[in-house]
Amino acid sequence: MGYSCNLIDLKLDGEEDEPPDLNNFHIDASSSSSSLRNVETDSVSSGEECVDQCRECARNERKTGSDMDLNGQKNQEESKNLSISEDVSKHSEVALSSEIPQELPKIDIYYSSHSLIRLRPCENKEKGLGLFATGKISKGEVVWKHMPDKYGRVTGKIYTKAEINEQWGNDLDWFWHWAYRCGEDAFLGPLTKEDPDHEATYFQNHSCDPSTWWVDEITLIARRDILAGDEITYDYGTSESDETELGLDGCLCGSSICRGSIRGDDHLRPDLIEKYGKYMQPYLRERVRKHMEERTGKPWSFDCPKRDE
Repeated sequence: MGYSCNLIDLKLDGEEDEPPDLNNFHIDASSSSSSLRNVETDSVSSGEECVDQCRECARNERKTGSDMDLNGQKNQEESKNLSISEDVSKHSEVALSSEIPQELPKIDIYYSSHSLIRLRPCENKEKGLGLFATGKISKGEVVWKHMPDKYGRVTGKIYTKAEINEQWGNDLDWFWHWAYRCGEDAFLGPLTKEDPDHEATYFQNHSCDPSTWWVDEITLIARRDILAGDEITYDYGTSESDETELGLDGCLCGSSICRGSIRGDDHLRPDLIEKYGKYMQPYLRERVRKHMEERTGKPWSFDCPKRDE
């Protein structure tokens, strides 16, 4: 996950405006800056609307079937032998099949995010797009979790370094722009170049005073109460440990406590250990534990209270 992109003909007009629909944009994968261009798309009903429409079709089919049975009873003597159980079975099968849309709707880009999050342009145009709260998200609430949508579709996977080099060897800069590290040899990133179009959380920006932090390899929770209009961010120093993977030469967060740059060893800084405690990627927690034990010469853990907890 990196600073998202540069925008063309897109501006922030006010909080009352509708958030941009990422389904109407396409990422130009040929550019490492991942700029967006508008493309025409047909409107597609939501998954719930598809299911409702299919249910209505099932009701109409049942009604039509009943009318046909009545006409048949009047005009054809042999229809009297039609068993009620067969008729019920027939229409039960129609109703069951109607619950599953024949063509799946487009992926909801917020399927893995808190319901009060929307993708919008940042005030700092250098950052491009970012995630923003549309209402209060309480401290401790899950803000994002890597998981499939309700149809079983996913927009990313966990790779090893060897798998990344094999699949993305010609586009490593592009891949590292969107991926984050979740283990000593584990990295969560897109399956295809279209995936950042399909999940809003790929546009979650860094902050040195973030609004979320990690509880495990694939889950971010609110670090504090997040109010409407606040940007949804996390500190890249709590997941990354290799500056070549960070893909950032400087920090654009604008926080009053901005560090100015993001380094691969930020997780070992005493102030950040105190600030984040156990709320960083588990593999970094283990690195911190070993570092502190070597430094102090005695067992060390994150059990002691930390600031901001």
